[in-house]
Amino acid sequence: MNDFEVIKDLNKVKEIEVALRENFGDLYGDIWQMGICSALRISELLTITFDAVSGDTLTLTKNTAREEKEIKLNQATLDIITKRRIAYPEHRFLFQTESDSSKSLNAPVSHMAVFNAFKVVGEHGNINMKLSHNMMRKTSCYHLLESGQSLEMIANTTGHSIRNISTYYCS
Repeated sequence: MNDFEVIKDLNKVKEIEVALRENFGDLYGDIWQMGICSALRISELLTITFDAVSGDTLTLTKNTAREEKEIKLNQATLDIITKRRIAYPEHRFLFQTESDSSKSLNAPVSHMAVFNAFKVVGEHGNINMKLSHNMMRKTSCYHLLESGQSLEMIANTTGHSIRNISTYYCS
């Protein structure tokens, strides 16, 4: 399986989430679940602050141009946000690190920590696939399309053109 392959079997998607929770805790299981439910880039996921969520809307700021992008959140993503907000009311970031060396920094978990957790779980006996951040995003887009979501909605979430979605994510 290459980095850009889709996980079409929803049971396998859930199995990966469970393995992440069992081996690395709810933080990593929630990252996987949120990535699958939202189609956001890992860089977008890890920098979400609780302040960026208002009702069912997430406001993301692109660092390069300081452009804001508003995304309507589905119920599954809202459930994850609500659960984490209740569990960690003192956190600034949705996916804030809990390591002793970083707690005082109020920092999100790092890309490398997520990459390492995905790598270990992917090598897990029952999973046996190379997991990547991009696989999570492509799997999300595939299942959104399969469930009947419009290309326009997916284009808004991913920041891709409709043409790119249909050629890249529908393959």
